Amino acid sequence: MKDTDERAVKKLSSIQKYVSTSGIPQPALMKMAKLGAVIDEWMHAVEVQISAVQCWTSMEENLGVVPCTVMRGSAIAPGVEIWPMRGER
Repeated sequence: MKDTDERAVKKLSSIQKYVSTSGIPQPALMKMAKLGAVIDEWMHAVEVQISAVQCWTSMEENLGVVPCTVMRGSAIAPGVEIWPMRGER
């Protein structure tokens, strides 16, 4: 996905509306926006209403993204928070 992709630009705008991005390098912000855009698109494509990601240090250390930033405003929860909902309808 290119930095100019409409989905990434829209997600970046969404991120910047709810959290200060002052001092954060633009490439890092765009990487988070792209991740969020891809997750949102995947969830829509497979028709899931909620998902979970491991948001602790693994994604930060291995991918250089802060997934908690991406999760805000989406139907994505940290993995530990989705356990109480398993099997409930």
